[in-house]
Amino acid sequence: MAKKKKRHIIKLNNKIKELFAGVSFDEGILQVEEDQLLELVMLLDLKLPSYESKEMIRALRRVWSEGEYYIRKQIVEYLLMKQRGNNKKSKKPISTQDKVEWILSLVDEDLSREEEEAILEHFLPLASAKISSKKIYNKLQYIRRQKRIEELEKALDIEIDSKECLSFSYPFEFKLFEDHFTRYLIVRSDPIDLQSILEQEDSIAIKKLKELKSKAINRRQDEINSFCSLLKNHHYLSNEEIIKTLQNMPMEGKLYHTPIDYAIVERIFYEIDPTLLVIFTGDYFILEKKESIQLYSRYLDYHLKLSYERSLI
Repeated sequence: MAKKKKRHIIKLNNKIKELFAGVSFDEGILQVEEDQLLELVMLLDLKLPSYESKEMIRALRRVWSEGEYYIRKQIVEYLLMKQRGNNKKSKKPISTQDKVEWILSLVDEDLSREEEEAILEHFLPLASAKISSKKIYNKLQYIRRQKRIEELEKALDIEIDSKECLSFSYPFEFKLFEDHFTRYLIVRSDPIDLQSILEQEDSIAIKKLKELKSKAINRRQDEINSFCSLLKNHHYLSNEEIIKTLQNMPMEGKLYHTPIDYAIVERIFYEIDPTLLVIFTGDYFILEKKESIQLYSRYLDYHLKLSYERSLI
């Protein structure tokens, strides 16, 4: 009986050499992908302190060297199945709970419930070979960074965009022709040194962001004051038309690109030249005029068209 068992073990050893191109199990196991290592560990029900590749390889080498026929047979059958591209599930597939425990075992830090859920949501759908402690650590740092940014945004009622500029709305004062009114506009600061701010304590970070927000507000108000000063004695718009136009201006955009009501535009061009036809289409407006030219003894009529972007109104 012992001889028969030994003969079977020799067959398994030979089969392993065939699978690993002539090298022994200890060397060949290095060729196995990480997700397959994990499947083997789960298949053999091995309990490990962590599930890093080195730890799993060490454990599989140990159980192989102990020489249990049934264990070696399971390993060989699994590797044969993978080599043949058999898509059938192994007898003990990795459960979601096993994968959850493995992923969390790769984290060396205490996680909040929110962090744990975010890590699992990101990594559970991935193949095990694409998961590592370093990738989880980097994802965790990103999650914590984003949470800190959101807390600062909430504290200051701002948004920090992808270019690391502060973005927020603010009620600005317009003073025109003895008339005062406020209009909420979107403000964007210059890019900030976000990383250096995040490295500070909350109180210092908030103080710095308040200063940057205040600076952006003052700059925008100066632009508004300068713009309003240019609107006195306007050649084409009445005071009432200017005020109404600015009260209805978009929250975003350059002041001198504030859109004017189309009826006003038509009236202005009519006063300049009653023969001009104004056509609004998409993002453009077209000025069209009928002209004629003398060619020898004949007059030829033609249409002159000029196209402008609407932002230039």
